[in-house]
Amino acid sequence: MSELCRNIQVVDGILVSTNCDAATLRSALNYQAQEGDIFLAVYPKSGTTWMQIILYTLMNNGEAFDDNMTEYFARTPFLELVGETGLKNMHRPCAIKTHLPLNRVSHHENAKYICVVRNPKDVCVSYYHFLLGFTNEAPTQTSFDAFFEAFINGNVHFGDYFEHLHSVWQHRENPNVFLTSYEEMKRDLPGVIRRVAQFMNIELTDHLLERIATYSSFNYMKERFQKAYATQANIALSNEAVDAPLPTDRKSLLMCDRCVLVREGTVGSWSANMSEEQAQRLDKLFEEKTLDMPGVDKLFLP
Repeated sequence: MSELCRNIQVVDGILVSTNCDAATLRSALNYQAQEGDIFLAVYPKSGTTWMQIILYTLMNNGEAFDDNMTEYFARTPFLELVGETGLKNMHRPCAIKTHLPLNRVSHHENAKYICVVRNPKDVCVSYYHFLLGFTNEAPTQTSFDAFFEAFINGNVHFGDYFEHLHSVWQHRENPNVFLTSYEEMKRDLPGVIRRVAQFMNIELTDHLLERIATYSSFNYMKERFQKAYATQANIALSNEAVDAPLPTDRKSLLMCDRCVLVREGTVGSWSANMSEEQAQRLDKLFEEKTLDMPGVDKLFLP
């Protein structure tokens, strides 16, 4: 097992870090979706923060996330780390972020489910660098090779990539499910924003579209998100109110300075870490695992 994923526990079939509170996770798994809930169901390192910023700006009439980070925190709960109790404190409308497979997220016909998927090669490399950030180690081929084996065998936090992909694909035709890909967002961000707005039944003016495209651009996020998030985390941690609306648990907020949520924002950068032999193995695994998902590969066109 990769050293980056050595501290794993299984809670009701979900692989999570041992830092994750099992009772809170069970509460999240038992949460019953309500009318008007908006879930952002995305496998790790597949565009979660990117889509979260789009949704926040769209639902807040073009407000940038860093204009009011207190409000951003209050509207971006991480389901597995705040549980049902944490959701009660959130300001609505909010986008409930989750890395759970879609079939483990409570269904309500009048809730909305927004899903983003990404090429598994880029997911693997991005996930590796994300977890490496929690250590003091520099990237090495040895540590990546070990993580690659863990990834293709599903022995990473939040489990098997292909199980997540399959659970989304099964429900892609549901009228309350929206599916896009990281690659489509890179290829045509304004087009994705228009589709999201239509799905959310929000009138999208040219002015609002321009603001969302600006605040969700990689340059804007890269320059501002990490600093704004870390600053607000410190403010939140100094607040003694146990019912303060926080996007995640306090333990995670304490580590946010190591957690790089916006790194490169590229498509196809996997080749900088992944060998040709590893790429071929993952391609073969993709073919095997997606035999019953005809057309899924088109989501990942650059």
